[in-house]
Amino acid sequence: MKEELKKVMSDEFHSLEKLLDSLLIQQQLLIKKDVFGLDKMVTEIEKINKEVATSEMSRLKLVENKTMKELLKEQNDQSLNKLYLDMRGLLERIKFQKDSNELLIKQGLIFTTKVLNAINPNGAAKTYNCYGKTK
Repeated sequence: MKEELKKVMSDEFHSLEKLLDSLLIQQQLLIKKDVFGLDKMVTEIEKINKEVATSEMSRLKLVENKTMKELLKEQNDQSLNKLYLDMRGLLERIKFQKDSNELLIKQGLIFTTKVLNAINPNGAAKTYNCYGKTK
């Protein structure tokens, strides 16, 4: 079981590395305001998320109802422990990058909203009535 768990965790770690790389690329696309590149990145990130979820499910089947800390104490394997710690660090970096990307998206939306408000201050859509006058 120990070797199988190492392989599953290693696969999950590599998927998480790919996710971090994709998030870094997404950040560059956000900075460049490359809408079409961002659209492609969404599908790429979704694909990688499925890989991570598959690895996670495989790992959960192996460990059953035990927490990873309990399992690591039972196994007493340094390489498994190191892999777990590396994975936790990588997850922290992914969370930070995700938060950074979300902040960039929110800033872009705020800017766009302000520009739209400057163009159309009252916010109502300009429509014509039956007499050809705008409302």
